[in-house]
Amino acid sequence: MKVINKVIERIRTYGIDKSYVEAHQKHSLDHQEEYKLVDDIVSKFRATGGLKFEHQAYKLWCLFKLLQKHQPNSIIEFGSGSSSLIFSDYVRKNDCKFLSIDEDEKWALNTTKLIGIKESDNIEIKQADKVVYPNLSTIEIKYDTPITGNYDLALIDGPSLHVANTKLKEAINSNFRNLSELPKVILVDVRKATAEYIAKNYSDIYDYKLSDIFTREKVKPGYQYFSVFVKK
Repeated sequence: MKVINKVIERIRTYGIDKSYVEAHQKHSLDHQEEYKLVDDIVSKFRATGGLKFEHQAYKLWCLFKLLQKHQPNSIIEFGSGSSSLIFSDYVRKNDCKFLSIDEDEKWALNTTKLIGIKESDNIEIKQADKVVYPNLSTIEIKYDTPITGNYDLALIDGPSLHVANTKLKEAINSNFRNLSELPKVILVDVRKATAEYIAKNYSDIYDYKLSDIFTREKVKPGYQYFSVFVKK
């Protein structure tokens, strides 16, 4: 029942109807070879209790294609999970570096185990506490950890927006501002307030397209899942 309620909440929040499910089913049939990697990752995470939503395979396929398009040499991820395995596969094949940060120690350890990090890998999954700044003009939720180095690509999917059992949908994840240099590419996973904040405040730096999920219209196979920001 909890899973059903979450799905209903997601549909009400983003206006997703049955076209959402139909688009995923058709897309996976049209790209069966490319879905082999993502389907394997989804299966691994579902076996450990994660990835309940049906969009997960499509999300990972979109991430896979964005990596092919932008070819980053360094990646930082705010919020670890299934996407971490896509990133790890990419950096191993392209001799890149990858850092992922998550507030949940058990989830970070689970992701680390599924990746199977070796000493030769330039991959780090890091646990960091979540800190909330509720008294700013825009509520900010971020990881309480120093970040060194520059990164070509950043994925924003954390920390969690839940505070005291309440989801603060208007809050933004702001760790990207702590980087010594803004990434060439920023991807935002669903977080509407964060995506709209970057679009409003960094439009002089980035060309962007917000996620099609925000339109509240019926989606079609091949729709844009992530909000994508690319430096001009």
